[in-house]
Amino acid sequence: MIIYSSTYLAFIKQLEALTKHILQKEMSLRTRGDRFYFGNFSYPLRIIIFDDPGMLGYFHANFLEIGINKIMITEDPNSLSDLIKHELAHYMVYIKFGKEAKDHGVEFRTICKNYGWGPSVYQAKMPLQMETPLDEKTDSILSKVKKLLALSASSNAHESQAATLKVNALLEKYNLENISQNTDSQDEMHLLRTLEIPKTNAKIQTIALIARTFFVFPVMNRGKNSVYLELFGNFTNVKIADYVVQFLNEEMERLWIENQKANPGLKGLSSKNSFFRGLGSGFLSKQKQTAQSKSTSLVIEKSLERHVNLFLPKLSKSVSSYKHCDKGSKLGAKAGKNLHIHPAVSNNTKEKRRLQY
Repeated sequence: MIIYSSTYLAFIKQLEALTKHILQKEMSLRTRGDRFYFGNFSYPLRIIIFDDPGMLGYFHANFLEIGINKIMITEDPNSLSDLIKHELAHYMVYIKFGKEAKDHGVEFRTICKNYGWGPSVYQAKMPLQMETPLDEKTDSILSKVKKLLALSASSNAHESQAATLKVNALLEKYNLENISQNTDSQDEMHLLRTLEIPKTNAKIQTIALIARTFFVFPVMNRGKNSVYLELFGNFTNVKIADYVVQFLNEEMERLWIENQKANPGLKGLSSKNSFFRGLGSGFLSKQKQTAQSKSTSLVIEKSLERHVNLFLPKLSKSVSSYKHCDKGSKLGAKAGKNLHIHPAVSNNTKEKRRLQY
């Protein structure tokens, strides 16, 4: 999961300076701004900080992005330099040989050798272990939400509505407490890439709208060959919203197929898109009726947007046009009003893995 805070943004500046030094002095490559040059082309120099118990770093070919584990902020400069070189070697393998080359194959070793980088750079693993326990408060919130989401799917209308109200109240209370305790820009925020599809469509847009009711800010990010749905917010909200997204991704398809069978005339992409948009509208209208306090939700959303603007300042809005199917929209709205989210939220408290590049 990608992490943002003022501390980590300062760390990224340090990493960028170190990376440019390596590119210029050890790889004899020209840099300018946030790009470096190889051959007749320039490539982006994008570095992010992430939290993962199993990796120290990575190179993401779809985003031309280098990720550095947050634990490296306390490591010595030599270890940090070796990790940067390792990920730059992966970057160069991609530039020269494409995705077909093996992660740590002959091409990777050859590039390291050409730049004079030895075993400390090209080794794939380090003998370290790390535990990543959830704090008691986060563990408790996830566990309670799991139980309430299960109850919200009850066939008993009163029990279902009561559970939904409790979910809303619990999340509002938790987020208001966080806002009151963290009032400056030092708040640690997370961004999780949760769905990957070939291109943006009505389904993922609807999923994003529903996910936002769980106090995250959905972001559509374009990679080289696909689109990702990313969730921005504090750790607990992102974890809850991720399970909601995974549930919706399957449940919405199931509901579409179910309505298709019941309505043989419901065919075509415009009908499907209208069904999904209607489903989102129906679900959101139900949520508004059960909302505890509009003013409370507004306070939480304003705080979230403040952090979005602080840590993701280059976000832009886009508008899409589509063909409307009235029947599909109405059936979707009905399905949305009856939609109950009940994913199984995991609350594993710790995980041990061998850290690797």
